[in-house]
Amino acid sequence: MARRPGENGPTTAINQAADEGAKMGERTVDAATTAAQAGVRSVSETAAQTAGQARRSIEQLSAEGEAAARRSQQTLAAATDAGGAMMQGAQEISQAWMDLAQTRMQHMAEGMRALAACRTPADLIKAQSQLLQEAMEQMADTNRRVTDVSMRVMQEVSGKVSAPLKVKPR
Repeated sequence: MARRPGENGPTTAINQAADEGAKMGERTVDAATTAAQAGVRSVSETAAQTAGQARRSIEQLSAEGEAAARRSQQTLAAATDAGGAMMQGAQEISQAWMDLAQTRMQHMAEGMRALAACRTPADLIKAQSQLLQEAMEQMADTNRRVTDVSMRVMQEVSGKVSAPLKVKPR
């Protein structure tokens, strides 16, 4: 068989096939390397984004937790202050009633002496009327005092309790 110029026979075909195979292998390796690098980049970017989102979520939860703790502390302080104001008011009201009882006892003793000194039925009626009038005035004064203290205490307590509620969360 005669060979054409430029042909070297089966060796050349094998060499060409080997060269083509090597080139194809290089292209496959290059494509695999590029794909692997893209995959690594994608995984790195996703990991960075996930870490950033997690950090932001943790920061937000931490800030919300701190805000909730502050509100709880303010509410507890307000409740404590309100309780103190109520106790003080209760003491003032108790003192008002004790003062009334003491004053009534003194006036009753004086009234009994006045009744014992009466010589006529008119004097007796006058002394009884005066005792009743004094008792009613003292009771009205005590009731006004208790009402004033109660109103003041309710305003103080209302202000102390509603103060934490006026704090606006972020």
